[in-house]
Amino acid sequence: MSELHNIKLTRGHFSLYLFYMIYFLNLGAMSFQSKYFGELGISDAELGILNAMPAFVCVLVQPLWGSFTDNQKYKKTTLIIACALAAIFYAAAHFSLEFIPLLICITLMTAVAQPIGPVSSAISLEYVKEKGGNFGFIRLLGTLGYQISALCLGFVFTKSLRGILLMNALFLMICTVIAYFLPPIEGHQHEIKEKVSYFSLLKDKRIALLLLILGLAEITNMFSVSFIGKLQGNLGFNNAMTGIITVLSIILEIPFLFFGERLYKRMSIWNWVKLAIFVNGLRWLGYAFVDSVWGFILIGIPSVTVLACFEFFPALYLNDVTDDKLKASAQSLLSLVTFGVSRIIGSLLGGCISEYIGIQPTYLLCAIVMAGIFVLACFAFKNQTSVKL
Repeated sequence: MSELHNIKLTRGHFSLYLFYMIYFLNLGAMSFQSKYFGELGISDAELGILNAMPAFVCVLVQPLWGSFTDNQKYKKTTLIIACALAAIFYAAAHFSLEFIPLLICITLMTAVAQPIGPVSSAISLEYVKEKGGNFGFIRLLGTLGYQISALCLGFVFTKSLRGILLMNALFLMICTVIAYFLPPIEGHQHEIKEKVSYFSLLKDKRIALLLLILGLAEITNMFSVSFIGKLQGNLGFNNAMTGIITVLSIILEIPFLFFGERLYKRMSIWNWVKLAIFVNGLRWLGYAFVDSVWGFILIGIPSVTVLACFEFFPALYLNDVTDDKLKASAQSLLSLVTFGVSRIIGSLLGGCISEYIGIQPTYLLCAIVMAGIFVLACFAFKNQTSVKL
C-alpha cells in the first residue's frame, strides 16, 4: 500500500474509513437474517418472497435514488436520509414476528437503504481520484468490519438471533451521524443544472453488455446469498460456527483489497468476469454435494471472486468510462441490476424451486446455469478483450 505513504490523509479519508467500517458491521449482521427468519418459522418459499419483494420495489425506486443523488448539492445528503430511514424500519422489523408485517418492514427498509452502497462507492471513488488514496483500502476496512460483526455477533447470539435486527438499526444510526462528516462531493447535475436520463448509460454498448452478463450471473449468487444460511442450518451449523465460517470465507478479501486496483489493470474487465463465472459455477457444484464443515469452508474460498469481479472491478470500470454527471447513477445502475433484478429472480425463483427439490439440488441447478452463462459470456465478450477502456 505504497499509495498511502504518498498522500496526505484528510478528515475526508478518515470519515470514509469509519463509514465503511460501521456500514459493513451492519452488513455482517445481515448475514444472519435468513437464519433469524428460519427461527421465526418462515418457509423457503416465504424466504424467497422476503428477498424478492424488497428487490422488486428497489427496481422501481433505484432510478429515482440515482437521479436524486446526482441532482443534490452534496451526494452525502442521500446517505444521511437513507441511513436514518433504514435504521427506523429495521427497528420496526424487530417487533414484526409474522410474515406479512415482517415483509412490509423489510421491503421498506431495503427500498430506502438501496442507495447506501452505490452512493458511498461513488463518493469514495471521486474523492480518492481527487485527493489521492486507494479505494481498495477503504473497501478493505469495510471487509474488516464485516468480519468483526459476523464473528462477534455469532457468539453473542449463540442460542437465538432475537435482537439481531436491532443491531442493524444501531449500526445504521451511527452511519447517519458519520455521513454528515463525509467529503462534500457535489452532485454534478445539480452543479450544471442539467437533467440527464438515468438510462442513457445503456446507450453505451459496453456498459449494456457488461450489465447483462453480470445480471445473469448474479441470479445464482443472489440465490446463494438468500439461502446459504439455511443450508448451513440444514448441515447442523450453530450461530457461532456460522460466524466463524463467514469470517473464514471472506478472509481472502483482505489481500485482494490491498492489491485489487493493481489486479484490475492486469486483465480486461471482460476476462475478470468470465473467470468469476467459471469459478463460482464450480462453487455451486461443491455446495450441491458438501456434507462437512471443512468441505464447506474450502468450497467458500473462491467467494472472493464475487467481490472482485461482480462488484469491485465493475465499479472501477463504470467510474472510468462514465461522464462525471452520471457517476452516481452508474453505480446505482450496477446495484439495480446485480442486487435488484438479479435478487428478485434468484430469491423468488430459487425459493420456489428449493421448496420442491431442496436447497442442495437447487445449487446443482445453479452450477448448470452458470456453465451456460460462461459459454454465453465467451461469445458475447469475444471482441471485448483489451485491458484498455
